[in-house]
Amino acid sequence: MNTRHLLRFSLSLATTVLLSTSLFPQEAAPARPLPAIPALIQSVHQNQKHVEELVKDYIVTKHEEQQELDGKGNVKKTEVKDYEVFYVGHREISRLISEEGKPLDERAQKKEQERVDKQIRLAREEQARRDSGEDEKNRRGEIRLSPSTFLRVSRLVNPRREQFHGQEVIAFGFEPNLSVKPQGRAEEIAQKLAGTVWVNEADKQIVRLEARLLDNVSVGAFIASIKKGTAFEFEQKRINDEVWMPSFMHANFDARVLFSGKHGNVKVLYTDYRKFRVESVIKGVE
Repeated sequence: MNTRHLLRFSLSLATTVLLSTSLFPQEAAPARPLPAIPALIQSVHQNQKHVEELVKDYIVTKHEEQQELDGKGNVKKTEVKDYEVFYVGHREISRLISEEGKPLDERAQKKEQERVDKQIRLAREEQARRDSGEDEKNRRGEIRLSPSTFLRVSRLVNPRREQFHGQEVIAFGFEPNLSVKPQGRAEEIAQKLAGTVWVNEADKQIVRLEARLLDNVSVGAFIASIKKGTAFEFEQKRINDEVWMPSFMHANFDARVLFSGKHGNVKVLYTDYRKFRVESVIKGVE
């Protein structure tokens, strides 16, 4: 979100409200009380399984543009890719369909489908483990930043009601709670993040997220790191009046792999949601 635009809009709105109140005195409507934010986050987490049942019936087109920048901020390289995306459990499965605007040839399509089939199998195995209640610590060493992780190591601030694409939502900020000692890698990472979350209270889903790193984060057995200042924003939109699905993602990254620095940004757009079944995608390609 552009801070200057937000500030300009807020000032304009405040001036309009002030003038309206001065010219037409009226009794202010009482503000609806806010829910307890920790309880709201937990309800979002508890609603996730229902959301996964809805999103697995959708396929969408994803357009991805990635720019690598030099030390002065000039573009060194740009990559453009298009995917068909669907969901198995909570995992996004992407099938590459074109690069730099050119469709994949037959050989590349076959190789890509083999990769996608493997991802589907892994996602189904992962979902089976989740359904069986298996401990997250045994899931291939993955780091999961769950709502409960943020609740323990973050301080939630400035809750308020706002409008987002014509829907009333609840927004609140989060920042590190340095009085809490992190337990495990996931909490260590969560305690280095700050930002804002927008939640649709009725649908119990996150509709927008902005976050930034306040300190460096080491990844990949510490041979790489994501540097302080890396930021991203993520939005969802309501599809068929039943579920919120990804619509936009933008990230500015500053990373270091071995002894080489990487700087750039990624923009992702999701368009053309339509219903389908996973099996139909596989059979269609064959």
